[in-house]
Amino acid sequence: MVVSVLKALPTQLVMVSVMPLVRLLLMGVMEQANQAYKDYDRPDEFLTEYDFIVVGGGSAGSVLAARLAEVSWWKVLVLEAGEPPTPETYVPGLVALGYVRGNNNWDYLTEPQPHGLKNFVDQRATILHGRAVGGGSTMGGMVYERGNRRDFDHWAELGNTGWDYNSVLYHFMKSENFIGDNMGATEFYHGRGGPLAVSPGHSPGSLATAFLQAGQELGYNIIDPNGPETLGFSSPYYNIKEGIRSSSAEAYLRPAAAWDNLHILHSATVIKIEFNEEKRATGVVFEYKGELYNVGAKLEVLVCAGSLASPKLLLLSGLGPPDHLKEHEVKVVAELAGVGQNLQDHLGVYGLSWTLPDTAALPTLFNSSAISEYVPHKKGLYSAPVGDFGSAWTKVAEGGDKDYPDVELFLSPVSFHADQGFFLPYAYGLDIVESNLL
Repeated sequence: MVVSVLKALPTQLVMVSVMPLVRLLLMGVMEQANQAYKDYDRPDEFLTEYDFIVVGGGSAGSVLAARLAEVSWWKVLVLEAGEPPTPETYVPGLVALGYVRGNNNWDYLTEPQPHGLKNFVDQRATILHGRAVGGGSTMGGMVYERGNRRDFDHWAELGNTGWDYNSVLYHFMKSENFIGDNMGATEFYHGRGGPLAVSPGHSPGSLATAFLQAGQELGYNIIDPNGPETLGFSSPYYNIKEGIRSSSAEAYLRPAAAWDNLHILHSATVIKIEFNEEKRATGVVFEYKGELYNVGAKLEVLVCAGSLASPKLLLLSGLGPPDHLKEHEVKVVAELAGVGQNLQDHLGVYGLSWTLPDTAALPTLFNSSAISEYVPHKKGLYSAPVGDFGSAWTKVAEGGDKDYPDVELFLSPVSFHADQGFFLPYAYGLDIVESNLL
């Protein structure tokens, strides 16, 4: 039986007691966090019409807004529902705090699954979805992996011109600032000097070393996950620069925030896109501090609200399956059956855990030496996600392309019982039996 009174207690304790202490410590030393709040201050005056309106200042919106604003005569407005990143989001070693409900995310849940998720509360899983300037790149795990080239080529074969691997590789390399040694055979696939920092994590410990050796014993190669092939085992690469998270907001939006032709308004939620009689987007309606506002777009409205909120906004604006829109009394602007459909789950199997010798134990996160090393120098334990991590891409099914992996394995140094049920079960929405709590 689930103890409903205690279900939210871990997050409440973290948000009420631990988080203010962490932020108080960090605000005094994190110049980036202090300056970001100033950089993202609303302009004194807004225009009634812009050339471009970017809905969402997250992973995609930050890039698009900054690149568009490079054209000095274009006026660009960014509307972001979240607030500027909180101080702890800049610290790679505190990445786990991004999973705290109510902290930089939307707290979405799936619909109850009658045939699955039976160890989750109400058989519903949590869906992490960033709600902050920088979006998911502000609160995610910072792992930099581009994906398999065959996926890009397949999208191009479906008719999406320009999405083939050779075309997108140019943009990957242009955006990347790889901070590490020469990659040898795969150096060609990396960029240096771009806006988005990519760097190796801590040197592999005993756990990660054993993981990589196991892969070699199985016949797999140790690979560069961002090279030409992804079949094999790898240590992670992170969006980190000099001990600080390199989010899309930090890489693109903040450097452009001072430009006169770029206006950024955070804590503003777009609730509708407006169209004219020719079905052309002419502006948006958004909510800010309890009031509704209209703003026009001369050229385009770019919807960059993420894989969940983007189709939601399109539906609310009258674009989607007509029967569904009429059911919710939304005026149909365009009959587009695919909007809001075909959401693909990232299927994962949790619970494969092993106990290891003390030499492989996870370091204690809250210790004075880690803090004293990170605060002045941005080095040490906090400068990357804490513990040994690794990834493997393997081929399980028979037939097809032998170099096209179909399963990814992820090595984590922490099992779900590591905190004795204090935080992890609630963060992931796992059901807790009363006997485990008392």
